[in-house]
Amino acid sequence: MASSEDARGRALTRVLRASIPAVAAAACLGVLAACGSPTSTANSPQPNPPTSSSPTPIRSASTGGAQPAAVDPTRATAPGAVPAKPPTVHQFTPFDENGRRLVHARAAGHGSCFATSIAVPVAGVFRCLIGNTILDPCFASARESTPPTVACFADPWSTGQIITLTRALPKYDPVLTEGNPWAIVLGNGRRCVSVTGAVPALGDVDLTYRCDGNDAAGITVNDNGTVTAHYGPSAGPLVDTAVLDEWRGRSYRFAATP
Repeated sequence: MASSEDARGRALTRVLRASIPAVAAAACLGVLAACGSPTSTANSPQPNPPTSSSPTPIRSASTGGAQPAAVDPTRATAPGAVPAKPPTVHQFTPFDENGRRLVHARAAGHGSCFATSIAVPVAGVFRCLIGNTILDPCFASARESTPPTVACFADPWSTGQIITLTRALPKYDPVLTEGNPWAIVLGNGRRCVSVTGAVPALGDVDLTYRCDGNDAAGITVNDNGTVTAHYGPSAGPLVDTAVLDEWRGRSYRFAATP
């Protein structure tokens, strides 16, 4: 009997040992089913989706990113600002080649000339003084007169002033060029005349012309020969407009008197 009982005990022990791994495995599967797999993301919190599919711009730390194009508050462009053709050129000649005066002028007293004209920088045209007033341009006749005189004009449209000279004209023959026009007429009808003193500036524009209504202008000569004026109050803003007409001075006295 003892041996028979021992045999049954050993058999039961083998069954129990064989069943322990299976029970443990079943228990583990039950736990996973109840708690979920540790690698599953089904119930894990998700990051918020992006609000836009556009890429985020990258800004430079040194510059703060791209800057908008600069806008010059002193400049604007008016309709018709682009000139259709070069301006019509008018020659202003108060004396003909024989010394005869062609335009009206009145006697203004005695004075003298001390330099070549700034407004009309050609030979035979001068910068003169009467009292404490500078007159420029002053045109010398091609023929000598007694007493010697010059005719001075504020602009091509005004009556001139005849100055009787108290001394000879400057005794030098400088190298001269025509430079910019003496006077211009703009597309808006305004007339402007060259400044012969200190020239104000606004931004990158030298306001070399004084215009009707105390306005001012600078000019740009374009590659095709047309001329654009940058016109407006000296404090701005300036408006680009076409130059339709220009005046240039001429003297038949081609060189200063030696």
